Amino acid sequence: MTMSDSRTLFANARHNLRGLNKRIVEVLVWLFLFACGPVLLGQVSTTSSNRLLPVSISPILSSDSTSDAPATLLLRQVLEASGGLAKWRALRSSKAKYSIGSADGDNVKYLVMLDDWTSGTTKYRRGIVGSSGKPKDHNGASSLDIRDPKGEVLKRTVPEFDQGRVLADHLPAAAADVIIRSHDYIVKSIQSDQCLSQNNCIAVYRSSIDKGPYTLEQIWTITNTSGLPSVIKLRLPDVMRGTRTFWKTIAYSDYKNVNNVFVPATLNVSMPMGVAQTRTLVSIQPDVAFDTHNFDQEIGQ
Repeated sequence: MTMSDSRTLFANARHNLRGLNKRIVEVLVWLFLFACGPVLLGQVSTTSSNRLLPVSISPILSSDSTSDAPATLLLRQVLEASGGLAKWRALRSSKAKYSIGSADGDNVKYLVMLDDWTSGTTKYRRGIVGSSGKPKDHNGASSLDIRDPKGEVLKRTVPEFDQGRVLADHLPAAAADVIIRSHDYIVKSIQSDQCLSQNNCIAVYRSSIDKGPYTLEQIWTITNTSGLPSVIKLRLPDVMRGTRTFWKTIAYSDYKNVNNVFVPATLNVSMPMGVAQTRTLVSIQPDVAFDTHNFDQEIGQ
């Protein structure tokens, strides 16, 4: 996708949200396009479902809150259904390659995602094969600068994404293990319109400061029959200073057996302003070194 294509889609998306301050919309869109890793836009519609929060879910929990046993059990069942707890705890890194096509099926691109969850520090790198932009190494820094369409840093920063959230984007079982092991997270069973007889739902909260309150950051829908996640919603950074909450939604399907663990092979991603994207798994390598030189060579840098 060319810069011209991105600007056209960006303009269309901005038009669809007339009720928001123009500058804030620009910040939010370009945050997804560049600051948080490369994103290719598939199609734009007028849907606003990613701005909705189920009314039964509290967005903040006190610092003395604890996880529900049923919710923790559901995450453990996700690990078992994905190949087993022991196998996932033996894995600590991966490099995955996805094809991303446009809405008309043309101009297919390839996204490469390198992750390392050896420690509790967020560590990942993203790149589009053949792109001109140099990949950014995310290494647990406290914040990310938000850049505008011209590449200039705006007077706003957002916290670097936590490890559980980064992995939930494409490796839900790895994310489940991180969430269970870390004291930064608590999980609660919830009720919503998605959680009917065939599904269970849990809310994932995270505290970013020691002994601070817990903030809702993820909502998981887990299918009863398979024990695997079918949808995960990820809360976006609060660039609007608490006036509105936006969500990124990932629908998983077609789980694939890779070295006796199961990973989703198709990811349908929807974001604010009706931006949609489908990623299809091409290959995945477990337990790879976090080699930025080889990574950049692979994407053509």
